Amino acid sequence: MRKMREALTILGLILLFVLSWAPLVSAVPITTFDSAFQFRSNIGPNSVGISPGDQQFVLILNVSPTAGTVVTATQGAVTRPLPFTPFTVFPTEFRSYAPFDPSLTGSWAITATNGPQRAMTPSSQELEPPANPGRFTWSDGDAHCGLRAAMRASAASS
Repeated sequence: MRKMREALTILGLILLFVLSWAPLVSAVPITTFDSAFQFRSNIGPNSVGISPGDQQFVLILNVSPTAGTVVTATQGAVTRPLPFTPFTVFPTEFRSYAPFDPSLTGSWAITATNGPQRAMTPSSQELEPPANPGRFTWSDGDAHCGLRAAMRASAASS
């Protein structure tokens, strides 16, 4: 009986050791990590679940692989998770939005982690408050219309 208990203990320790390494072995290198930026939008009532009001979006459009990858954005002492939010137009997008905070208008450090694999990039630019924020109502069909406009504006200013 004692030998059986010792054998099970050793087997349990071996299993614990193997399982602790399994996520590291299955981790895939991050091969694509680009198009990070932020924008500010005054969101009106909508059908896509985005809270109305003055919102600040932080996102990265191209992350591969998406499975097992965790993305965060950090500015100073503030870190936000960027959950995987795929859309037909942007199937590898990770994004977060929160009410606009005037103390968080600088560039964000975007970090992706997949097991021991890491990638980092800054967001495209510092956030400039809109001179005349208007209302934009998103619906299911045009949820990324404002995002495309922000991308064009970001590319034009680069």
